[in-house]
Amino acid sequence: MRDMTESIKIPLSKCDTFISFDLESTGRSYKTCEIIEVAAMRIEHGAVIDTFQALVKPTDMIPQEITELTGITNSMVSDSPSIDKALPDFVKFIGDGLLLGHNISSYDLHLLNRYTELVCGKSISNFYIDTLPLSKKLFPEYPHSLAAFADCCGVCVETSHRALADSELAYRCFLHMMGCFPDFCIKAKKFIPMNQRGNAESQNSSDYFIKLPDSIYQHPDGTDTLLGKGVCVTGEFKGGNREVIKQLITRNGGIWKTKVSNRTDFLVIGSLVEPSSKIEKALSIQKQGGKISIISEHDLFKFLLKEGATNE
Repeated sequence: MRDMTESIKIPLSKCDTFISFDLESTGRSYKTCEIIEVAAMRIEHGAVIDTFQALVKPTDMIPQEITELTGITNSMVSDSPSIDKALPDFVKFIGDGLLLGHNISSYDLHLLNRYTELVCGKSISNFYIDTLPLSKKLFPEYPHSLAAFADCCGVCVETSHRALADSELAYRCFLHMMGCFPDFCIKAKKFIPMNQRGNAESQNSSDYFIKLPDSIYQHPDGTDTLLGKGVCVTGEFKGGNREVIKQLITRNGGIWKTKVSNRTDFLVIGSLVEPSSKIEKALSIQKQGGKISIISEHDLFKFLLKEGATNE
């Protein structure tokens, strides 16, 4: 087994050559979803010298919620190469370079590794830097979803939730952090697939954001309003920071709850979420016959759009 402590400690000012990458996929679980777009930017001495981008045709239809999030439609990928055709070129592009991206340690790298093992017959073993935990360390007062963090850093691109655009966002946010904290030392870790990790590491999930299985979510039966409903949230939201989400909920007559209890109607899980006592409590209430529903950020915004809250 490889050394679990394998890492490189280096000042941010020296991390000026890397490959920023991002994937778009058909769902939340890297164990089951499919890749629909791959993109990367090769950075040398802080400047972009080359890019790679490819849409990928999945074996199943792209869910509507993914199309709404990314703008990628089934017609857009109808003539695109399948993953076994697109991935080898992408793997060749990234080579053994230092990889960078936002939330890659808990999602993108695992999804990418699943397909490199399947298509290319090898695991990803690159060193990587995840800008999500780095942003939380250096700017704890900021929101930490990629778009919100980028906005706080004064970074913007024309589109978001597309692989190349998000690769650029992560790269430019990293440059911002580098400029603010050039002497801060970071550990670039070697990626280790889940099936090659020891029990101690796989059980220590506090350093990793997770993607929850789709089965945890329920679609509320017959409910199309938040009026009078107790709503609690956990995780980080792509639609805004915690205060913005609170205002949207209460503006629509929802009752803001800071804790999960039998009086909570909905637990809303953000797009980026860590293991949470709120999730455990909600699942426990459900097992005891309670009527709390666990819903996604996407479902929350369906409620808000019906009420017109996001347009006020």
